[in-house]
Amino acid sequence: MRTRPPALEALEWPVPRWYQRRQLQWWGGHELYLLENGANYFSALIKAIEQAKTDIWLETYIFHDDKISRRVADALIAASQRGVAVHLLIDGFGSAQVLPTLEQWFANTGVKFKIFQPLTRWWHWLTRNKLRRLHRKIVVIDQQLGFIGGINILDDYHDPNHGALEHPRLDFAVQLTGPLVAAIASTMQEVWSSSPQHTAELNESGSTEAAQSLKNIYQKFRELTSGKNTAPPISRQPVRAALTLRDNIRQRRSIEKSYLQAIARARKEIILANAYFFPGARFRRALCHAVQRGVKVSLLLQGRVEYPLQHYATQAMYDDMLNAGIRIFEYQKSFLHAKVGVIDEHWSTVGSSNIDPFSLLLAYEANLVVLDSNFSRQLKTSLQQAIHDSRELTPSEHAQRSWTVRLFNRLAMLLLRFGVSLSGEARRY
Repeated sequence: MRTRPPALEALEWPVPRWYQRRQLQWWGGHELYLLENGANYFSALIKAIEQAKTDIWLETYIFHDDKISRRVADALIAASQRGVAVHLLIDGFGSAQVLPTLEQWFANTGVKFKIFQPLTRWWHWLTRNKLRRLHRKIVVIDQQLGFIGGINILDDYHDPNHGALEHPRLDFAVQLTGPLVAAIASTMQEVWSSSPQHTAELNESGSTEAAQSLKNIYQKFRELTSGKNTAPPISRQPVRAALTLRDNIRQRRSIEKSYLQAIARARKEIILANAYFFPGARFRRALCHAVQRGVKVSLLLQGRVEYPLQHYATQAMYDDMLNAGIRIFEYQKSFLHAKVGVIDEHWSTVGSSNIDPFSLLLAYEANLVVLDSNFSRQLKTSLQQAIHDSRELTPSEHAQRSWTVRLFNRLAMLLLRFGVSLSGEARRY
């Protein structure tokens, strides 16, 4: 029977014990590069696409129509024309406004292009099934190089709803090589196979060859995880990392669990940066309990009003958290789009999942969790700089907000909780 490490025995866990028993599966042997903002991400991504030899798989929530997205599209088209099997899956809601343009870009180019759950009727967004969106931002190239994070195919200096930005939005991604690239590839193939055909695809031989190649790499990953491989356990080698996915079947709470387990183990410091922060009661209790244990907890949240409903609903939670001793910083320099965290300068995560009902209850999400001090310290340094560009809220300052803002806070929270009820998970909020 498994037992907790001795160092954790004295903890009064703020989460159910069955959350502890299902641990992440860690794999070593990774090489990771932290990519901050689109300037670094798109430079690395386009270079990798240009060097691709066999296949490219790309999933994104937003594929916009701007100068950056056109460069990515041109690179994908050029890759397909030199014989690379290119698979592009785009969410039908996140990119709804530009889908006709994207269809024109990729028509008759050889790019295999699919739309995840397109909204063909105006009332579709009211149905629970159509609320389940593809929010992941992941790429696999030649089944050896992967990208994972929160960055859409969207210009850093442009916002679809607010226009030009003076400073780039704050976001992160990771470029990686190692065993988990196979896991990312297999989950992309799984979602691709379940999505209906949309436009003309590559020739049959190219499609079959790419699919068979992915099946081979997935089988190898399954053999490693099942213990059939005779090589020494990879998890003993640095850098150790785990892939956490959120879907609506087997892994409905995986990302939330990974956060809660790490928060419960925290000893010194927790820094979470999240664009849309509306956690459930269990998550809030875990953070407050960490403060009671003497852990320094800092939240870097959205300071600009990007989406009023989420913004004012999040502010409605500030009173309890501030009074519990949690420090809250609102990012002011530009829009915050990050979904990252660092705990005790050793555990860190970068991915697509916000800490809100949309990400934790409905959407397909993908986060990379890393156990490595060097990587975690690098991410922490970036977050500390962002905190420097933020405004810290105090309990007294927040308590003095006007009655109109308080009213907006209350109404926004009620509306958001009503939306959560459509998912069937209202009891958790």
